[in-house]
Amino acid sequence: METENKFGVPYSRRDNEEVKKISKAITRKGTRNGKNKRILVDSTNIKTESSQPKRKGQFASTRNSKQCKITENNTENIDFDIEERKIALKERELQICVQEAAARKALAEAEAMEPINLEKKEVIRITLNNNIKYNLY
Repeated sequence: METENKFGVPYSRRDNEEVKKISKAITRKGTRNGKNKRILVDSTNIKTESSQPKRKGQFASTRNSKQCKITENNTENIDFDIEERKIALKERELQICVQEAAARKALAEAEAMEPINLEKKEVIRITLNNNIKYNLY
């Protein structure tokens, strides 16, 4: 009978869930530290070593062409982004102009209403004063 699992966690008088938790924790710690990653290098096979530079050269040329395409696309995208930003700035400027015009209009209306309101207040004061005089005497 096994007393430990493959991770070294003992089974004696322990709940299965607890064993699973501990084993998962151990595997997580191992993957974080890079312990589970093993790099095997075959030094006896010379053919694979000689073929690797050729492959690297082939991949490098395809990478360069892909990178050129990507940079061309990026420059086009950047140009479009710049144009979009310019358009957005113009729209914002127009919105600000509209808001300023609305504020000036509201201010002008308020200033136009002030003399009318003052006249109404004077009329109300006069009528109140007249009513008070007649009611007192």
